Amino acid sequence: MLSTSRKVWRSLECGITTYSSLLSKTFVTQTQAASVNDDYDNAKSYYEIPGPSTVEMIISFLPGGKFYNKEPLFVYKSLSDEYGAICRFKGTFGRKDIIITYDPNDFETVFRTEGMWPNRRALLSFDYFRQNVRPDIYENKYGLVNDQGKVWAQMRSAVNPVMLKPKTVRAYIPAIDDIAVEFVAKMKTLADENQEMPASFGSELNKWALESIALIAMEHRLGVISNDKDPETQQFIKSLKDLFHLGCKIEAMPPIWNYIHIPMFQQLMDALNILTEISKKYVDNATERILKGDAKNVKGCDESVFEKLLKINEDYALIMAIDMLLGGIDTTSTVVADLLYHLAMNPSKQEKLREEVMRILPSVDSQLTTTSLNSVPYMRACMKEAMRLTSPVPGLMRGAGKNLVLQGYQIPKDTDIAMVGNVLHLDESHFPRSKEFIPERWLKDIKMEDCPHRSSNPFTFLPFGFGSRACIGKRIAEMEVIVIMLRILREFKVEWHYGPLEFIQSLIVAPANDLKFKMIPLT
Repeated sequence: MLSTSRKVWRSLECGITTYSSLLSKTFVTQTQAASVNDDYDNAKSYYEIPGPSTVEMIISFLPGGKFYNKEPLFVYKSLSDEYGAICRFKGTFGRKDIIITYDPNDFETVFRTEGMWPNRRALLSFDYFRQNVRPDIYENKYGLVNDQGKVWAQMRSAVNPVMLKPKTVRAYIPAIDDIAVEFVAKMKTLADENQEMPASFGSELNKWALESIALIAMEHRLGVISNDKDPETQQFIKSLKDLFHLGCKIEAMPPIWNYIHIPMFQQLMDALNILTEISKKYVDNATERILKGDAKNVKGCDESVFEKLLKINEDYALIMAIDMLLGGIDTTSTVVADLLYHLAMNPSKQEKLREEVMRILPSVDSQLTTTSLNSVPYMRACMKEAMRLTSPVPGLMRGAGKNLVLQGYQIPKDTDIAMVGNVLHLDESHFPRSKEFIPERWLKDIKMEDCPHRSSNPFTFLPFGFGSRACIGKRIAEMEVIVIMLRILREFKVEWHYGPLEFIQSLIVAPANDLKFKMIPLT
């Protein structure tokens, strides 16, 4: 039962504009608001939501447990099969509960009511690092992932025009293309006598992604593709791998590192510190060049992303550069690896895509321009389909912006809600022939009745999130992936001969296999 004071508050709330109404500039009538409150009051209790007990959950993830070392998709699918379209993970050791939902209608409800300042559960270990280890850099500004409320909103509104403006991103195409050309040349030296890439090809893709995002984030060519023996670069890449591997483990375990020394936690802090120090050095160098007027414009750009951010706020420029480096390497390289795999397993789709590639790049020496990527609809469709089948991010997390009713249950305001999309991506009711690679699902000029293989609910597929907290690097990541794929497919036919691609959970879902793609030269 609600307390008397809460009921009084609810009656006063009836005529107030909700957060979602502020965003859409519409208003809720008193009758509608009362109806919403009645729905919540009459819904089943939050504590009736099914889910594993605390003991069951802990045992499941220990050695010998049913989820131990299992792929994320297996875990989420098993929970869905056992508990249905909604379940509750009970919080332990001070952590909040998490409500897991697999219903796209719930996704829409959560996003439409998240408010002006959407809340997303922060990474506690990252918070600790930025608040306690390096407050000299972050100064109460912890970045777009971990900041909340007004602080987050101020930074996001300031950097949005720079990061999301199509013209700004397109201006980088010639420079990113130069990096892609260099990487393809490196691939030719990596191939063995069977034309296969080495077992370390995943690391090579990381180097390509690092070189690309470093250019955008801080106007700096690291030279890691051609000079892979530089000790500082090697240290950066190793620390980045430690970050993703250790960060996932630390975030999954109870936050006992607040109270007792854990070597693994210290290793994570060391990795973050190395990444921060190296990034800051490059950022400081770029800042000094710009302030002295010695900066050389990035090829194709009158003014760089970093320079624009620097003019807005020096702190924002530094934090955004570091966050782009941390968040823009494993994600883009994983998408490229996944896409290469699906194209290798579907040669007819690969050939259809190559026809589009040849129109954009009629010769190997053809140059990509700032308008080239306007004419690659099938490439974009292939990229979407790869992210549907093998999503680097299994779901999205939000704090409920108000009291909600999801599937008949009360969800109190601020409850953490995980919206698991990767299970829906392989659900026949949403994507018929769901296990097949069918890029045509996503082509705009094909009517649904001619290719009825895509869900009519847009909330079933949100690879970059939704709303004001959607991924701010979306346009940059898409551009980088498309450019490198154009260059690879222009020179190679891609094959794969090592069985189904398997995955491992770090901070993202990444391939576990050695990426020994066979790259057959076209000429």
